[in-house]
Amino acid sequence: MTATAPAKAPPKHETWADWMHPDTPFPSDDELLTRSELIERLDAIGAGVRTLTLRRWEAAGVIPRTVRRWHKDAVHGVYPPWMVSLVFVLRELQQDGYSLDEIRQRFQDDVRPRITNGATDPLMFSGVLGNDSLIPAVSRFMERHKRLTGHSLESLKITVPGNVDGTPRLTIKQRPKDQE
Repeated sequence: MTATAPAKAPPKHETWADWMHPDTPFPSDDELLTRSELIERLDAIGAGVRTLTLRRWEAAGVIPRTVRRWHKDAVHGVYPPWMVSLVFVLRELQQDGYSLDEIRQRFQDDVRPRITNGATDPLMFSGVLGNDSLIPAVSRFMERHKRLTGHSLESLKITVPGNVDGTPRLTIKQRPKDQE
């Protein structure tokens, strides 16, 4: 008899609302994003994805699924504003060589507990990248900034004071070279 490796359990099909703390208010209609709005925002920050890619990540359990509801005169799958940051971090981790399985595990171990504990600040994901990824992430940010604005950054000041709930909050101050 040959031993076989145990089959991976299929991912639970959780929505982003399943990740939220029961006392956290549901985002307002003005805050919610449709899939196309999410993709537009990701394109604007240089972390663009296709609809099919988002659906594959959701099906694989890497990111939580949309919540389907009446929104802007039709039924849409909608996302909270923090999903922009989550997908941005996913893209950064991919660029640093992490597999989707590793990213899924990082999100389950680190991001989901933060959201479940009531954190909704999009900058709560900054620690997920880890120190080994911070310098490449900042370099990519500076390159994207130049591409999007046409301005080079000479310096980037990052401070990480504590947030009200104890999670780090990232503040970025920038000074374009041409404004000195």
